[in-house]
Amino acid sequence: MNWKNCRKAVIVGGTSGIGYGIARKVAADAPQAKVIISGRHQPDDIAQSNIEFVRLDATSMREIKKYTDALKSQQEKIDLLVLSQGVISFTKQSTEENLDKTIALMYTGRQMLIRELLPVLTNDARVIIILNAVRGDGSTLDYNNLDLNKKMSLGKMITHPMTLNDGMVQWFAREQIEKNKSGSSQHHRLFVHAFPGWVKTDIGKTLPWPIRMMGAISMYFKGVSADECAVHMLNGSYKDSDKEGWLNINDVGDSLNGKRHIFTDEQLDKIAKYTWESIDNALLTPQSTK
Repeated sequence: MNWKNCRKAVIVGGTSGIGYGIARKVAADAPQAKVIISGRHQPDDIAQSNIEFVRLDATSMREIKKYTDALKSQQEKIDLLVLSQGVISFTKQSTEENLDKTIALMYTGRQMLIRELLPVLTNDARVIIILNAVRGDGSTLDYNNLDLNKKMSLGKMITHPMTLNDGMVQWFAREQIEKNKSGSSQHHRLFVHAFPGWVKTDIGKTLPWPIRMMGAISMYFKGVSADECAVHMLNGSYKDSDKEGWLNINDVGDSLNGKRHIFTDEQLDKIAKYTWESIDNALLTPQSTK
């Protein structure tokens, strides 16, 4: 399987930055593909005719449910699902569904998109979570504070969604292996958590100026374009897939699997339970009458 053979790709967070770079690359290399990009705002200039914009507020689990239901109703299989939505914020904000806005974007919404779209993924689909597959640390995860209700250091708050995404790619892979062994399915999907590195995007434009300045310096010396990053992310995700069904890759697409924390089944079950309960509770939250 190669992205050049892709027939349908869905890229959430695909309206700018890395996600848009991936969308452009797939659309150019696979002219037969329908490439759906989703986010709050449509790009001003969509060059390729096979790129289609579908609006999505990825902080809202209700909106994600409507979005995924609409995709499933099209009865078209998805070869590539990329989740790159996100924001950099050091302040705590809650959504109308009582989720932390940053966690909703970086983690909860991504997992809901995967869960809801699993039935329409092809047997050898790629699911790519673009966040940070380097800094998460499963060995220090507090399983009694997955919801961050207890006080936590700023550093831990930043790495928390990274660690949870590490866990969930392993959880989805484990579930796939178990179903394959039982004979209930024969899927060879690959669940990827990717670290993009320093990429020249405007994701940090709302940060305080001292932080923006430090970021700008690092970007000058280390940063690559979104288009260059897209090539690394795709190349890394379409190499010969690991038998485990999950993969962590660095900024040039090399595997990090031998260097990452391997979660136990008990740990994976705790993370999954927290995740699905968070999503389902958000869906049950009374809607605002505003």
